[in-house]
Amino acid sequence: MSDKNYVERLLRVEDVAAMLSIKPITVYAWAEQGKLKSLKLGRLLRFKEADIREFIKNAEWRI
Repeated sequence: MSDKNYVERLLRVEDVAAMLSIKPITVYAWAEQGKLKSLKLGRLLRFKEADIREFIKNAEWRI
């Protein structure tokens, strides 16, 4: 697939919250703090699925 035709899936705050098992308010806070990469589209906040998967991959797990 060529890069020109590739459209990456964008996630809503609610989608990210469900993926991370956290509240939407935490997603907003982490985006504002720079912990999560986000895109501002007008008044909407969106997240690239690949960025969220990378965040999960690099997360520090405490046992």
